[in-house]
Amino acid sequence: MSKQPYAMKGLDHVVIRCIDLTSMLHFYCDVLGCTLEDEDKELGLYQVRAGDHLIDLAPVEEPMGAHGGPAPGRDGHNMHHFAIQVEPFDDDAIRIASSSKGSTWIAK
Repeated sequence: MSKQPYAMKGLDHVVIRCIDLTSMLHFYCDVLGCTLEDEDKELGLYQVRAGDHLIDLAPVEEPMGAHGGPAPGRDGHNMHHFAIQVEPFDDDAIRIASSSKGSTWIAK
């Protein structure tokens, strides 16, 4: 196995699709003590900081959350994706290393 062109630092962020953004922000910020870090209202992405990590909330009625199909429930899921933070982040080197191993999973 060849050496990777980066070292994993840990989990960068998790994206959670939600039905009730207000309740989710209340839970993460008011109950757990996270802070609202960023909002992209055009995309429908609300990012809260949990220590060194980020939790992105994506309401299902907004563009980002709508990509996941049915709303969370019996037939739908609330997890959109998670991301692993690597260092150094060299997009080209990561893509080359990934494709040299036959992988095409890295999003463009």
